[in-house]
Amino acid sequence: MIHSWADQRSFTLDGHYDDVYFGSLAQKIEEIPREYFFLIDILPTIAYPRALRKMIRVRKPWHLFEEYLSFSDVTAALEISSRVTKHPVFRHTLLNLDISALISEEFLSDQQGARTELSYLYYAVGKRISALHDPASFCYTFENHIWEKMIIRGLKEAGNPRVVGYAHSTVNSMELSYSLSSLERDIIPLPDSILVNGKKPKEILVSSGFDEARIHIVGSLRYGDLSLPAPERMPGTGKNILVILSADINRSLEMISKCGEAFRSCNEVSIIFKPHPIQKLSAIVTLVQQLPGQFSLSTEPLGTLLDATDVVLYSDSTASVEAVARGIPILHVKSDFLIDIGIFEESRIFRSADSPDQIRTFTFDLFRFARGSPVEFRAAIRDLFSPVDDNVLIQEISSGIES
Repeated sequence: MIHSWADQRSFTLDGHYDDVYFGSLAQKIEEIPREYFFLIDILPTIAYPRALRKMIRVRKPWHLFEEYLSFSDVTAALEISSRVTKHPVFRHTLLNLDISALISEEFLSDQQGARTELSYLYYAVGKRISALHDPASFCYTFENHIWEKMIIRGLKEAGNPRVVGYAHSTVNSMELSYSLSSLERDIIPLPDSILVNGKKPKEILVSSGFDEARIHIVGSLRYGDLSLPAPERMPGTGKNILVILSADINRSLEMISKCGEAFRSCNEVSIIFKPHPIQKLSAIVTLVQQLPGQFSLSTEPLGTLLDATDVVLYSDSTASVEAVARGIPILHVKSDFLIDIGIFEESRIFRSADSPDQIRTFTFDLFRFARGSPVEFRAAIRDLFSPVDDNVLIQEISSGIES
């Protein structure tokens, strides 16, 4: 069973389901051969009825996450969450620093969302899936979030599938979710096997507390072999800038403001802002409309925009990886208000800029690489995203089937 997500990127024009995160995994499983199906979570970036109409036409075997929920699961989730509405008051210290205020703020922020309820629903779904299907293997996208631990617990309570987590993107040592305390390592539910894209992600997970024996380099299922020469693409004007906006509205507005100041007087360039799929456009449209004519906003597919792009500016989007895969130079734009954790934080080869002057200067420096990434870019990518190793992939997936 493969748990994955669906949004507008997941469906081809001819009606096929194209998994964004696992890439060719389904095809590899078919080569074993064994029965499999996708467990699909529909993301809020696409209207649910529209996604459902598209899923009905998909030829691959699939089930929806909601198929395994009951009304009693929802009421149980609400009842359980009602028990944890009060934050326990005690002093938190870290290296003799009082962080109580930070912990309290995080708790209160969490209570405003539905993470507690959703985590219980994942547990209920995992338990019901094991009881109904008794899967030999369960694969999912690994980011070490709480919902993952809960679905693993449910799966293991009602069965004994081999759980395989695939770290589909970059792994960053600054992301707290990728840290594992020695006090929790033996008590929290973790995947039996963690598949990573390359050598660097494995090193980061091991140094962050994860068991090295569980971590296997399988290669870049999602992005393909990024060490290969960049594919041919349509030449741009030599001055096309694509700015990938964040899912966070405040960070997006800051990006627009900084880029507007950086390129306001640069009439020879074209700057396109690409909003995040989940972002509401009203505030973004208002701000972009105040900028000169060389600025525009586009909701076209990312691939279409990248075809005619010479430099990509980003803050926290994995679209930067897709740009590098196409041989397009990238520039990380830092925030003045948030702690920056860039996608390529672990690699010193990719530059970052914080002021409008730096953004403009570094971007024009990158224009001379606009016909393909420099050699050192490829070398840095190689440690992050290795070619797919079919033998490791099939071994890790099929070991649960064999047992």
